[in-house]
Amino acid sequence: MRNNITGGVVAVVAVVVLFVASGTYIASEEVAEKSFAASLLPRDRRGAGMGLLAATNGLGDMVSSALVGSLWSAFPQAAWGFAAAAALQALGAAMIAALPAGERPASS
Repeated sequence: MRNNITGGVVAVVAVVVLFVASGTYIASEEVAEKSFAASLLPRDRRGAGMGLLAATNGLGDMVSSALVGSLWSAFPQAAWGFAAAAALQALGAAMIAALPAGERPASS
């Protein structure tokens, strides 16, 4: 009986730690993303730019949730959904890394 209780406590602590780490990451990433976008946009177009950023993020969240959920439903024993998410993240990072520094808009 003791092992079940200890294992349960460890699992709860692990979930809490993962949620705190995830929340900290998301908070940091969103602030950096919005700050970077604001630095690229001209002052008179920042509102529209931030709206477009929010719409793009929302669409991406919807598509990624549908993709990962579909893969998870089709292959519940395999981690295909997470593999697809990791592959798309790597592709996005490679696309950003491939941008020449001179082609980025000047910050205002």
